[in-house]
Amino acid sequence: MVPREAGRGRSFKGAGQYYLHDKEAASSERVAFTHTENVPTQDPHKALKWMAWTAMNADEIKRQSGAPMTGHSCGKPVFTFSLAWHPEQDPNKWEMVGAGRTALQALGLEKHEALMVSHTDRPHPHMHVIVNVVDPETGKASSLSFSRKKLSEWAEKYEREHGKIYCDQRVENNAKRQQGEYVKYDEPKVDRKTQVTELYQQSDSGAAFQAGLAELGYTLAQGKRPVLIDREGAIHSLYRQIDGVKSAEIKARLQGLELPTVDEVRGQTEQETDTAQDAPQPKVENPPDKEPPEAFDRDQQDRDWQESIIDAGIEHAEEKPAPERPKPREQAHRPRPKPGPFQINVLQDRQINELGTFYSKNASARLKMEATFEQQYGESERSLRRDIEHLENVLETSGRLRLGWLKLTRQIPKNPREELDNLRRSLDNIEWRKSEAVSALNSDVERQRQAIEARHAEERQRLQPNGEPQLYDEIPEAFAYRPDDGFDEQPDEDFGPSFDF
Repeated sequence: MVPREAGRGRSFKGAGQYYLHDKEAASSERVAFTHTENVPTQDPHKALKWMAWTAMNADEIKRQSGAPMTGHSCGKPVFTFSLAWHPEQDPNKWEMVGAGRTALQALGLEKHEALMVSHTDRPHPHMHVIVNVVDPETGKASSLSFSRKKLSEWAEKYEREHGKIYCDQRVENNAKRQQGEYVKYDEPKVDRKTQVTELYQQSDSGAAFQAGLAELGYTLAQGKRPVLIDREGAIHSLYRQIDGVKSAEIKARLQGLELPTVDEVRGQTEQETDTAQDAPQPKVENPPDKEPPEAFDRDQQDRDWQESIIDAGIEHAEEKPAPERPKPREQAHRPRPKPGPFQINVLQDRQINELGTFYSKNASARLKMEATFEQQYGESERSLRRDIEHLENVLETSGRLRLGWLKLTRQIPKNPREELDNLRRSLDNIEWRKSEAVSALNSDVERQRQAIEARHAEERQRLQPNGEPQLYDEIPEAFAYRPDDGFDEQPDEDFGPSFDF
């Protein structure tokens, strides 16, 4: 598990344009799934708008919650970080969402609004988390103090809980920090020897090592001894670039590889250079006096370095032949026994209990949403309605002289009709937000209900696959409806569960 902070930002819209789409494209093929936390919608674009509204109205939320109106407004409410799994791990959606939730909890952001986005553009599973640092209940912005340390400790705990440590260096660093020793979080610039040594240690074959070197811009060639040739054509002794490993062991690892000679690699490099120089260059009118130097991004270099190691390991793993699965033994076909009444009753009771639990959770969700509406909008909505009713009454009952007097004494605004329109728009905005939240909850409830009904039907089909009467399809005669039972009256309007949240 490798957690990595991407930093703070100002625009939720900008974050959505990057994480919800492909790089430099309007498509979104690399997005595997999205998931929201503490936002009443699963639509990622609506969720980002909701988060932006919370950040913009932080002061109003503070006032309504009774929090002290201290501190500056949060200029960068967008906080993003990523979680990357090892290539040999294959977590499903809810395992990744669970990891995101526990990571947010480790950062103290479990009550904050968040959007999780899983990408498929890298060979290893990874997910990005966009968080609103403004607390939706208090309006305060989280300080995110020691966030890297917290994520590092969380990642170590996550690997221990899942039974395998992939990053020994992190365990060592965290142990030093617990003993009071200072450990820098910003790693020093990685030199050639460190890169090659780490790549050699993490590669399980010569082919994987060679592929990883190619990703870093080095060509493995054969001179008197194995050498590395960089992009500029400089030659480096391979044995001197791998620390703590004997040359015999390195030679055994590279056995079987067909390496080009130094002259072949240099000749190919010179040919590519000549081709690039002979290519026609586009004419530039009024060229600038001097181009600005290209900025060096150390974090991007670290990310590329880690991803090159992962890609090399995956490329080698794909070259291995897949093990043949054992063929199942042929068994004589036996007729499936018919289910007895006890089995049918057990399944029916379990499904009914599951539906009851589902309805109870939906009712709780409705009450929680109403409480959230009251906390966020209650006072503002009532104040808007009072002001609208007052202005409407004044405009309907007052003549020109009285209106002039009220404006002069500042009892009403100078432009009461314009102010009335603004108040109505503010009220409509609150009602729209509440309607969006209710619609999202209704959609989620309906989706869950359909999934439960489909699964129940599949369970009943598995229990009675040969066309026998399904559960709930036929009612025994003893329990059939009879007109004299007194159950022909119409039920009350609030009878039974409702999805009209």
